[in-house]
Amino acid sequence: MAHLLVCLRNDTTIVEHGIYSRDLAPVKFDDTAVGLALRHDPCFDRSQYFVICKRTLHVTNPSNKPSLWHGSVPNVVNSSNAVRCTCDSEPSYMLQKCDFCSMKVKTVEVHTVSFIQLQAEYLLNVCLPVHVAGYCLEAFTSSQVFRTNFINFVRCRLKCKWMDCRDQICHCKNVHESVELKLTIPRLIQVFMQPKEENVCLAW
Repeated sequence: MAHLLVCLRNDTTIVEHGIYSRDLAPVKFDDTAVGLALRHDPCFDRSQYFVICKRTLHVTNPSNKPSLWHGSVPNVVNSSNAVRCTCDSEPSYMLQKCDFCSMKVKTVEVHTVSFIQLQAEYLLNVCLPVHVAGYCLEAFTSSQVFRTNFINFVRCRLKCKWMDCRDQICHCKNVHESVELKLTIPRLIQVFMQPKEENVCLAW
């Protein structure tokens, strides 16, 4: 189960991320997950994370359905030529297959995306130079010792503290209507990249 999300990012873009279980082993979503999306939450002035998932829907093939058709009954029921389909038949009408029901391909595949909202209970913001941040994320993924030392370093040396976000639930209507699922993650570490400082020889 996902326990920790680590994101290497700037103000508007996610550069790299990693999701880990409680024992800090990498966690992979299924094949439908294609990436991570970022949104600014106006309710609490912070970032929201969403997993982007690809979906395939089977919907009615609109090209096969006649234009003058309402369900399985023609709109011209008052005409002497009107027939009702066998799947919705009545004795007063001739029983025959309608054009739509006799089609072999009644549905088509539509490719779309869905979103899973990630809600972090505790948030830790870290600011590091851009070249240091990249190496830290690589080491974080491969070394369990580095993970522990990294969190201790940012808490003790950089004076970064975990923020409690358990009561900060976004109430934006468009978010609730667009997400398919909400997933709670106990820990989220945001590593913000800062420009690399150039060492200039002032004496020269």
